[in-house]
Amino acid sequence: MQYDTLFQALKQGYFNIPREVDTAELAAQYGISDQAVTERLRRGMTNVFTHIFVFADDDDDDAL
Repeated sequence: MQYDTLFQALKQGYFNIPREVDTAELAAQYGISDQAVTERLRRGMTNVFTHIFVFADDDDDDAL
């Protein structure tokens, strides 16, 4: 569900400035709390960033 939540957040403008959708609106679409959406987004972003910055180049000395 992290991927789907991240994808919908991106697609619907959550990451735009100004935001076009907020966590409450996303939560209503999934029938969950806005806190649950926030947690999914945070976990999803952590996974994405981990894969980009750590696993993308295991030989890179700057990796976490």
